[in-house]
Amino acid sequence: VKSMWLKTVGSAAWLAKIFMEMRWAVVVSEAPAFITTDNPVVAIHEELRFRGIRNTGTTIVFPLSPTRVLNMDWRREEPNGAYYRLNGTAAAANSLMWRDAYRDMFSSRHPDEVCAEIAASGEGTADSERRK
Repeated sequence: VKSMWLKTVGSAAWLAKIFMEMRWAVVVSEAPAFITTDNPVVAIHEELRFRGIRNTGTTIVFPLSPTRVLNMDWRREEPNGAYYRLNGTAAAANSLMWRDAYRDMFSSRHPDEVCAEIAASGEGTADSERRK
């Protein structure tokens, strides 16, 4: 098992190098706000089409905990290793992560509360309209 693990991790070294080149920023919430899913790493592009990890419009979103989300991107004009307070709700991040889930969402809050927050923000409907 250990040998298989080392081979698997070793085969992803190229991806880890790309992630280390990206700008890292963490969004912090004072209270549990963020969800995670059975497919937690989300790659998004500003044009709503995936154009590759090295593309300057690509952002990788990874939930770290109910109070922290890691964002990796190519925005060199922004500080690297910065921490930002969550402004408002986590609806935008949660909507993004939930849409990318295979099947399951995990949260420290009741799913009805998470859904109500997403619906109230309009995050689910705005993205649906842009994709048409």
